[in-house]
Amino acid sequence: MYILCLSRGLDAIKNWKKEARSDAPIAFIPNAGDTYADPYFVHESEQRLQLLGLQTRTIDLRKVNSSSEFEEQMSDCSGIFVAGGNSYNLLNELYRSGSFSPLKRLVSEGFPYFGESAGAVILYRSIEPVAMIDDPQDVPNIISTDAFDLVDFITLPHIDREKYSDLFESFYEKFSPAHKIVRIRDDQAIITEDGSNFRIIPSPIRALG
Repeated sequence: MYILCLSRGLDAIKNWKKEARSDAPIAFIPNAGDTYADPYFVHESEQRLQLLGLQTRTIDLRKVNSSSEFEEQMSDCSGIFVAGGNSYNLLNELYRSGSFSPLKRLVSEGFPYFGESAGAVILYRSIEPVAMIDDPQDVPNIISTDAFDLVDFITLPHIDREKYSDLFESFYEKFSPAHKIVRIRDDQAIITEDGSNFRIIPSPIRALG
């Protein structure tokens, strides 16, 4: 596997791009941002990828209705980037669209996966612990909270944002006894190839404009 768990800065993807030497597009999944009135951060992430010289192909899961349709759209992509937002809505759209199983299979077979914030959270076995951070009420009829189970840790991003400090400390104190939680700043990323062993690496936030 090649999994990169990101917080906000995306420059760690440059390391993969250098080795991949591919001009094929990266699939871009924006749907964690669907519950926000202004998902500006999703658009900024796509801009940052393009500033890295990556071609992106947006796959809006709201317009995907079967696993075969998802696989067809992914067929000539070199990797997948799953943007941040609400992990409950993201996971629900993956299930509803039929994309969950084929994406899990692709990543487990080595397809490069870049998950930002919520896109990293869903790599764990369940999103239930993050209910105190994300709002499950945004998706009251979620199909399942069972996530990908491709890593054995919960990514806790944005730990350097002061407005979340009390919430994140409470989350860590509550869940760290039973779950492995890996905390990263907005300018860091987690890289893992087996879902268990990992390294925290720099991932600077590229300025826009």
